[in-house]
Amino acid sequence: MENTSGISEKTPSSTPSIDEKDLVTSMRKLDLIKELGEKQNQFQRLQNHLQQNTELFTRENQVLREFRKELDMLVQERMSHIEELRLIHADINIMETTIKQAEEERTRALQDSKRLLKDYQPIKEQINKLRDMLNLERLPDHDEDETTLVAIQLISQQSGDHDLTSNRSSHLSSTGLDNTHEQIPLGVPYQHHQSQQMANTTSTNISMPNNNQQQASTLNIPKVIGNIGSNLDRATFRQQPPPMKILIMARRYDTRATIFSPEGRLYQVEYALEAISHAGASLGILAENGVVLAGEKRNISPLLDDVKYSEKIYKVHDDLCCSVSGITSDANVLINELRLIGQRYLLTYQEPAPIEYIVSRLCNIKQAYTQFGGKRPFGVSFLYMGWDKHYGYQLYQSDPSGNYGGWKATCVGHNSQTAISILKQEYKIGETQLNDALRLAIRVFSKTLDTTKLTPEKI
Repeated sequence: MENTSGISEKTPSSTPSIDEKDLVTSMRKLDLIKELGEKQNQFQRLQNHLQQNTELFTRENQVLREFRKELDMLVQERMSHIEELRLIHADINIMETTIKQAEEERTRALQDSKRLLKDYQPIKEQINKLRDMLNLERLPDHDEDETTLVAIQLISQQSGDHDLTSNRSSHLSSTGLDNTHEQIPLGVPYQHHQSQQMANTTSTNISMPNNNQQQASTLNIPKVIGNIGSNLDRATFRQQPPPMKILIMARRYDTRATIFSPEGRLYQVEYALEAISHAGASLGILAENGVVLAGEKRNISPLLDDVKYSEKIYKVHDDLCCSVSGITSDANVLINELRLIGQRYLLTYQEPAPIEYIVSRLCNIKQAYTQFGGKRPFGVSFLYMGWDKHYGYQLYQSDPSGNYGGWKATCVGHNSQTAISILKQEYKIGETQLNDALRLAIRVFSKTLDTTKLTPEKI
């Protein structure tokens, strides 16, 4: 009994110890859960902040790229203005040289007139004396000749010519904030000088005595000066350069590919097309069972290595080839870009790129060179022939502006319009086979190439 009671007394004492241990464990778990919650909240806050900072970085990076792009455009614009200013200075130098030559011619004419004036009056007096001694009538008075001579003398006594140096410095140093002084256009210094003289003497009438008749004859000097000035203009300025404003305006639209002319034209793109029209011809014909590309070879030297050199036709990949007309160095750059576009697509999608996809991507690059300053258009046109599972056999053409289109038959390069006219007459839509296209290409080249005999080395 005692043992039983002893055991019964110990059992209640052991039960609280187990509960206390569980309680401690539970408290620890609660602390851990609390700490975990705090850590998770802190982690969530850090994650949110990190995401916000990442988004902010992305936005700022995009803004920075835009700013850098704008800065590059401004730098290119500045370089374009520097080039334009250089051209303006060159025009000014040409105009100054022309003006100096004209003034030298005018000075020589005035000196000759002064010498004639010195000889005119004494000879006339001597003739009149001799005629008086012979009881003959004196020479008739020619008022127009005398007034002309007097006017020449007055012009020769005028103060110096227009100062080109001061005019140039005033023009180059003048800005929109300093317009207090009257500026004279550089292209017309003599006209301005003459008009100023005429304005100062508009109402001036000079009376000169007539030695023969001893009576006053009134001369309208401004009219005479105007007549003499016009005669000198015709004698000196027989080949006047075009006005400075026209030169500057033409060169402004002429030298930059990013500015439209008042007629809505991009002259640099048109010049690139003009370069292509003088290059070897390239011909493309789409048949029912294939595509024919043919090109005119102008470098037919027997020393040329045909394996390492290609002048007209290039292979891009197994399903795409192209023919070029224009500047070969420009074509090499674009051919490499074509190959990169095709290989990137193949690496990404594990299948050959569609023909039109490659053509459009390259034309985007060509178009960008007509939109940003500091660049010139590529002086080359392409004919693309290829096959894909979407549209089968295809023929495309692109030009330096970045425009492209699909064709059944076309030609670029020398005598391309004549070749296109022949293709319009002889190409049969829906009936042309590959052999027919080959024969048609040979017929077109035999009629358009500048050669008396068509040989395989020239195609």
